[in-house]
Amino acid sequence: MRKYRAMIYEELPPEADGTIKLRRVTSALYITVPQAATTLRVSVQTVYRLVDQGDLKASRIGSLVRIGLADFVEFLEGARGAEYERPAKK
Repeated sequence: MRKYRAMIYEELPPEADGTIKLRRVTSALYITVPQAATTLRVSVQTVYRLVDQGDLKASRIGSLVRIGLADFVEFLEGARGAEYERPAKK
């Protein structure tokens, strides 16, 4: 298995001239649930649900939850191939 060393960035509010700034959040081998939620643009509760359902692999250290970057990248690659099916109209 390859070791990933990725960097997670957070988008800051746009400047007055419209340019977008990014701030590096981490370059570690593990990320926190809030960092994963920010990257995925979902709530923290959604990430915890993904972990509890087994869709996103994570490690628990006491009450702390950490997500390995390799597992996070694997989840993103799997999610990229998923297709959304719009619910039928009533």
